[in-house]
Amino acid sequence: MDDYGLDWAQEEYDRQEPQEGDVVGTCAYCGRDIYGGEKVYVIDGDWYCTACVTEAIADEEGPPDEY
Repeated sequence: MDDYGLDWAQEEYDRQEPQEGDVVGTCAYCGRDIYGGEKVYVIDGDWYCTACVTEAIADEEGPPDEY
């Protein structure tokens, strides 16, 4: 099966522990369930899961050209 080079992503998914708690929302980008106690990012009032947001340190070069 061709996985388009994303076999590492499947391995990470397979290693995840089952979520605990109740579903309290969904990610505004990917639609994944967000469970109580889970880390989320709130941007303009919308919730985003940790898989959909990239953290970086600002530097003198500024933001990337692509969004």
